[in-house]
Amino acid sequence: MTFWGVADLLYLCIYAGQNLVHGKIPIYSDILDAVRTSQAFGNNFPLVLTILGEIFYLTMLISGVLLISGSRWGRYLSYAQILPRLFFVIPSLFPLIYVFKWVGIFWVTELILVLGEILKAYSIARKSKELETGISSRLDAETSS
Repeated sequence: MTFWGVADLLYLCIYAGQNLVHGKIPIYSDILDAVRTSQAFGNNFPLVLTILGEIFYLTMLISGVLLISGSRWGRYLSYAQILPRLFFVIPSLFPLIYVFKWVGIFWVTELILVLGEILKAYSIARKSKELETGISSRLDAETSS
């Protein structure tokens, strides 16, 4: 679970770094751009989507910390993030996405996005089961002695 937590936090660091390199303030600049776009088109949809995306970034920060700490809440939050990740195209295996974007193979990028989320959910569930099995077998050993 630590791997996925680190991946979430690394993604956020890259997001913030890319904004700073381009002279933008992370989150604030995104919202400001969305306000301008909404005003230009007379529709609040871009602003609403941007705010939802920024809230999702906040959940990534929380899940990253919780996964690294081994909290079960990190698992639950990771499961809840699967659909928003697919909607906002925020992959858990983001370094591979950059490789395929450079090559220009879009369908592989989407495939990696979906398979990465399946792999993440499976590996977190498997690790959770191992932890629960380990705890219950230790409790059984303690009660039988």
